[in-house]
Amino acid sequence: MEKVFTTIILVTTVQALIYTGIFIAVKNNRSLKLLGLFMFVYIGTNLQWIFKDNVKYLPTTFSYLVVPLFYLYIRSILGIARKRDLWHLVPAAVEFLGLLPMLLSPGLGDAFYHSGKYNTFIIIFLVYIPPVYNLLYTGLSLLALKKCRKSISLLYTDVEKQRLNWLYVTCIIFATLYGLNLITSTALLTTSLDSYIYLYESVASAFIVYWTSVYGLNQKNLMLGDSRTETDNTAETGKVYVQGEAPPGESYEQKHREIIAFFEKTKIYTNKEISLFMVADLLQMPYKEVSKSINLVARKNFNQFVNEFRVKEAKELIKSDRLDQFTLTALAEEGGFNSRSTFFFSVQIY
Repeated sequence: MEKVFTTIILVTTVQALIYTGIFIAVKNNRSLKLLGLFMFVYIGTNLQWIFKDNVKYLPTTFSYLVVPLFYLYIRSILGIARKRDLWHLVPAAVEFLGLLPMLLSPGLGDAFYHSGKYNTFIIIFLVYIPPVYNLLYTGLSLLALKKCRKSISLLYTDVEKQRLNWLYVTCIIFATLYGLNLITSTALLTTSLDSYIYLYESVASAFIVYWTSVYGLNQKNLMLGDSRTETDNTAETGKVYVQGEAPPGESYEQKHREIIAFFEKTKIYTNKEISLFMVADLLQMPYKEVSKSINLVARKNFNQFVNEFRVKEAKELIKSDRLDQFTLTALAEEGGFNSRSTFFFSVQIY
């Protein structure tokens, strides 16, 4: 069992360090730099274990930093990060500065951990509170993702929703890891059960590092910060109505005609990466104007508007002589859909 632990820890640590460098090296991308820092922090305890015989009291536990840093990454990619969010890092800074003197003077570490005078402090602040603290931030991360789902539908297509799924999975794994950590801290477990829990924690940690490495590079930054106020009055159907807004005037109807003409001419809806910001940039029109024109005249959000064009495209292909060339999956992709399930659902609506 020990060889398994050793192998998993070493492989996980090497991969995390490689991608830490890759993510941080990317220019003009704060989200990836945060993710790179998260990768390094996440394997902090691995570094302690690897260098335990050479460096005493290496202050890389980061008990109060792992999930808060991931939470800041989520806020960054959603476009809702603010400078004041840095206060979330204060407890981690206090922990690091408190442990740093022990690295510089190991005698202080011996007195702190082995004298018995500080046992209560150690149990409360270094054993019991960290898993609860990280579980709290796991909940905040899930809440941030949930709150922004409607905004994503108004500005992007279903592809971007699906791209966020890896963040949900990671948060769920965090919840199980820190839940088990809390159990092992408070319960007396048999050696056998304890070993299996540590094995699960090692495998889950390796999975998070691999998962983050694969999906982190492909995750797009979303710009939801300025759009949150526009979605406060979103109905359950996903249609947007601006409170106190009069029926769409001639200017919005004209803009709506321009948007439709642009879609029909360029067939931009077949691009799976399409977003409200992309359309607005190509039309040289403020994205809020594009959004309002679609909302007020078509009475649809951006995702619904795009999918309606995609369904029409698929229907035209079905009527054409090229039908025999396509499977259902290929037909969906030709129309711009990311999956057959989204295609079938949209066909039923439109």
